[in-house]
Amino acid sequence: MAVLNLCSKIDNFFKKELYETDILIDYAVEIRYPDDWYEPSIEEAKEAYKIAEKVKKFVQSRLKI
Repeated sequence: MAVLNLCSKIDNFFKKELYETDILIDYAVEIRYPDDWYEPSIEEAKEAYKIAEKVKKFVQSRLKI
């Protein structure tokens, strides 16, 4: 969320368009701690992938890539 907050200071559309990205933090953090292994369901993985794709496309559009 820190990156999203920083980007939002420059371009407010980041927070408006990417509000659901906080779900991705769990995947980034949990993978670092194998003692508390969590395996998402297929539905959860598909949803996370969909959000990650949205982030990618949004950032590319804002950077005009």
